[in-house]
Amino acid sequence: MNEKLLTFAQRIQALAHTGLHYGTGVYDLERYAELNQISLEMMSLLLDQPVEILQGLFSIEPAYATPKVDIRAFV
Repeated sequence: MNEKLLTFAQRIQALAHTGLHYGTGVYDLERYAELNQISLEMMSLLLDQPVEILQGLFSIEPAYATPKVDIRAFV
């Protein structure tokens, strides 16, 4: 049950980040920021972590929310 709620919170957060990136109107940006805050509060309750910690972990990316590929190597 918690996994499904966490997935919903992550989806809301992704929509909020996309809206904050592409939104132009003041009203829209306020609503997307509120959705982002709601998603953080939901994740805080589900993960039993303070909102402040989650804000640092899930900071808003300056681009469209998509999966990123990362490759690292140590020689």
